[in-house]
Amino acid sequence: MSGNEWELIGCILVLMLCVVTKHRWPQLKHSRYIHEASALLVVGIICGFVLWLAEADFAFSQSLFWDWVLPPIIFNAGYAMKRRNFFKHFGVISLLGVFATVGSTLIFSFLMFGLRGLFPSGGLGDTVAPYLVYGAVMTATDSVAVLAILDPQRQEKAHAVVFGEGVLNDAITIVLFKTFVDKQSDSWGSEAVFGVTLSFVWLLLASTAVGIFTGAICCISIRKCSLGEADPHLELLMTALFAWLSYILAEVFGLSAIMSAFVCGIMLSHYNHYNMAKEAAGAFSIVSHALSEGAEAITFFYIGVTLLAGGTIKDPYFDFSFIFFTIFCLTLARGISVGTVLSLSSVTFLPRPFGSRQGLVTWFAGLVRGVVAFALALTLQAKQEDVGMTSDQSRLAVTSTAVVVIFTTIVFGSCSFLFLQWVGDDEAPPDLSLIHISEPTRLLSISYAVFCLKKKKKKNKKQEQVMYVTCVITRI
Repeated sequence: MSGNEWELIGCILVLMLCVVTKHRWPQLKHSRYIHEASALLVVGIICGFVLWLAEADFAFSQSLFWDWVLPPIIFNAGYAMKRRNFFKHFGVISLLGVFATVGSTLIFSFLMFGLRGLFPSGGLGDTVAPYLVYGAVMTATDSVAVLAILDPQRQEKAHAVVFGEGVLNDAITIVLFKTFVDKQSDSWGSEAVFGVTLSFVWLLLASTAVGIFTGAICCISIRKCSLGEADPHLELLMTALFAWLSYILAEVFGLSAIMSAFVCGIMLSHYNHYNMAKEAAGAFSIVSHALSEGAEAITFFYIGVTLLAGGTIKDPYFDFSFIFFTIFCLTLARGISVGTVLSLSSVTFLPRPFGSRQGLVTWFAGLVRGVVAFALALTLQAKQEDVGMTSDQSRLAVTSTAVVVIFTTIVFGSCSFLFLQWVGDDEAPPDLSLIHISEPTRLLSISYAVFCLKKKKKKNKKQEQVMYVTCVITRI
């Protein structure tokens, strides 16, 4: 057997190991304290240590990640999204996903630029452009650890906001990254700022339009062809091809493929899902979710492997102070941007104010960095000349990003459960003894009055809550 065949066998075995880990980990006793992504990173670090001892070469393929691994993750985020909760809280989600992300990027970039004299390695240079690109990389969040703990039924608003802001954050950071990379000049006057802003808005709107257009064509094609009546498997295949096409089209046109795939997922979930045959629709949802879970699992594993086998910590430009201030600045920038946006939103158009505890949960959920940040760092290394970086500076950015991703995923991700317990819950049901809800029915002569009586009893020195519900039908 050739070396490529052995590598393929190794990839299959690694994927099987990731699947088993994702399945068994939540069933362990203390799994709530350590998220499954942290477990996959640790397994990857162990495997990387073995490869390092064996002096085996290992490299993270950027083309493989951007063309095959990332598309199912992003598409499923839009396809499996609970649209009702997303659009119900779209005001605060859009503010956090767009304005807080842009603000956090700018604050982080200028903080790191101001602290560049404290880095023994020299940082990323004496111009602001590389720090802006690095700021776009480090603003890409991964809130999967907090989402795994939040209850979508009991903490509906916090779950919807964290999820929606996380997806929009990935799309906006990639748009910012592409915008800053295309801006090759070091001068940042009023004309340059206006040009960057215009480019950012164009990329955002054009990418959204590509996703909507591709999704609409798919919906029309599936409805007119009626493939599901005779061949549901062909209907499933056609839908999958349109989903992938939305991602590739955006890449070809130089737009944000993540935004396009996410919008296309929403379109297909809202319209095309009900045009498909029942068998095809159910199978497509399962396949989309399976591909997304597998792609995300194997990516975390490979990030862990890269730490040792990829030469990350052996790199001569490993700078502890640069990494420390990166974590400090991203935490501070996240707090300032989220706090400012939520403070403004609470006094503007939002019908229900966002509580301080929910704001803390949103801030903490955005401290974890994941696969998108790591992939953007590798892309930064490939485009170092366009940004104005040297090879040493780009390698420093990749090294620091890999360490920050691993640190935040393991430390912040593992502390999510304890943090949520400490913060508490603004959405918890109050301890009122009597709740009265009146609900009219279609018959105008009848209305329902629901009385909920809540008592607390002590049994075996533990408090238990017992709910008594009495439904009274009153004729008007």
